[in-house]
Amino acid sequence: MQGSAGEELEQKCPFPSDASSGTLFQRTARERVVSSSLISFPSSLFPLPPSLFSLLAFNALALVIAAVFLRCHALCTIPGFNGDEAWYGIRAWQILHGGGQGWNTPTGNPLNPLFVGPLALLHLWMPPSIWLLRVVAVASGMAALAINWLFCRWIFDRRTAAISTVMLAVLPINIAFSRFAWDASQTVAATLPVVYLSLAAVRFPERFGRWIAASILALAVAVWVHPINVFVGAAIAAACAARLWSGKAKEKTQTSGRAASVVLLVLAGLLLAAWLWVACGERDAVWGRVARHWGDVRDAARATYLYPRLFTGGTVYCDVAGSRSWMDGRGIDVGLFWACVLGSAWLIWVNRRDRRSRLYDEHLRFRICDGVLPMAWATSLAAFVLVAGAEALDPGQERFALCLIAPTVLLVARGGVLVWAWAAASPRWRIVLAAATLAGWPLLADYYVHYFRFIEQTGGQAHMTFRAAPVEPKLAALRYILDESARTGTGKTHSGELWIISSQEWIRWPIRYLAIDEHGVRVPEPAEVRSSDEYSRALSEGGVWFVEFAGTEELRQVERQLAGRRPTRQEFLDYGRRPVICVLHAKTGSSDKFSH
Repeated sequence: MQGSAGEELEQKCPFPSDASSGTLFQRTARERVVSSSLISFPSSLFPLPPSLFSLLAFNALALVIAAVFLRCHALCTIPGFNGDEAWYGIRAWQILHGGGQGWNTPTGNPLNPLFVGPLALLHLWMPPSIWLLRVVAVASGMAALAINWLFCRWIFDRRTAAISTVMLAVLPINIAFSRFAWDASQTVAATLPVVYLSLAAVRFPERFGRWIAASILALAVAVWVHPINVFVGAAIAAACAARLWSGKAKEKTQTSGRAASVVLLVLAGLLLAAWLWVACGERDAVWGRVARHWGDVRDAARATYLYPRLFTGGTVYCDVAGSRSWMDGRGIDVGLFWACVLGSAWLIWVNRRDRRSRLYDEHLRFRICDGVLPMAWATSLAAFVLVAGAEALDPGQERFALCLIAPTVLLVARGGVLVWAWAAASPRWRIVLAAATLAGWPLLADYYVHYFRFIEQTGGQAHMTFRAAPVEPKLAALRYILDESARTGTGKTHSGELWIISSQEWIRWPIRYLAIDEHGVRVPEPAEVRSSDEYSRALSEGGVWFVEFAGTEELRQVERQLAGRRPTRQEFLDYGRRPVICVLHAKTGSSDKFSH
């Protein structure tokens, strides 16, 4: 008579024969009762006092609201408007008006219709603006929270859904990329279904093939959003492996089921290999990259501290603001991160293997899902480091590592649920549990201080394109050119055209997008300038304005070109009162070609 509490519970409330094949977001009433009796939020086996439960629920809601506020605050000015964002706005405008060619980004990736499509629709009703571009990214970040909540409640329970959703909401990297009009802003929303549908295959084993096929389809969509998302396909491989090598899901796996698992696993592997060949074959052999990273101990060592700082905000603070986190520098963030991740993996392993443990989870289907999580997390991380390398985690490259967020957050959330159950069972530890739920506030405070406040005080210390001011510097330069031309009646050609020239795409693309609806404004490419007789005529008629970053070699070249012409000069300052953008204009100019 050594039955566990789970066995007794299952005898009292046995699963219906078709419980493992539930449809999306639907479970039987009896399944809901059994599920809520152990790990739902709140738990009847480990009940929390109503006052403590209300406090925790209020704190979780407040964290999400504060995180949403940080996603929307100063959206038009912080950080500075960059060329990659502007490119998507221009392409959306061209799609609406029949201009432009090609369906690839400047880096060769396929155009993401889930991002460009909404942008094009918004431009039907509203004029070009920085806010208009970035609101799609904000909506994508919000969609990721909703997707996680719905899928996580379906696969696990409300408690896991609450913890993981709050984690996704407060992570600095997620807040930062919810404010950038890049296709990478949709990475988290696109990769979450891949992970959850893979887990559904082991959660509902009688429909294993259906859910694996759905996860492969979701992976194809995620790769279309951004090719680097292929690494989240490790969740599919982990689910297939669990199906192949587990002796039972709820019953013994049939031979046909094993054969289907092998076929689906091979298919997923072929898709991964094809992507790696296409993505890496032209520049470097895939196996050459793997061999180089495998043999480089320093590369692995760098990944051990860059990977945690992807989540704590260390890399994005450095890249966008030029600041450092409170925890950065002493390794506190790295130590805490690895303690949470490895501790969660260990708890899940103990909970799966030891039926006598007080952390034992009574539901076999949850334990199988929990077993897949560490395998999916470790496989995706190892594949990423071996193929992409630690350099893909460097500040400025962290957008390539966003595909690692979903499996990591879900792993830690499941570990948190097990800790919650253990702590809630002991009244002495409930105060510790309540204190732990406040951990999101330091992350949000760190983001506000080292992102918003730092930029508002200094203008930013990173790349000049991210430097910010009360009015975005590139937008201010365009307004100045248009207003000055209208006020003085000069600055245009005899035909009424106004040329704005910049040698740097970080300036050229934003101004081109913001001026796309302005009649008679041309923002040409440098190659067009060098070969254009129209440019020479516009320069001689005083219809050319030059815009460059202050203090750069490109600006000095323009100054040398206009030497002796007494050009007017206007500088635009950032929050720290430092020059960011410089506008030069000569009412009459030479006929020399622009030679950037």
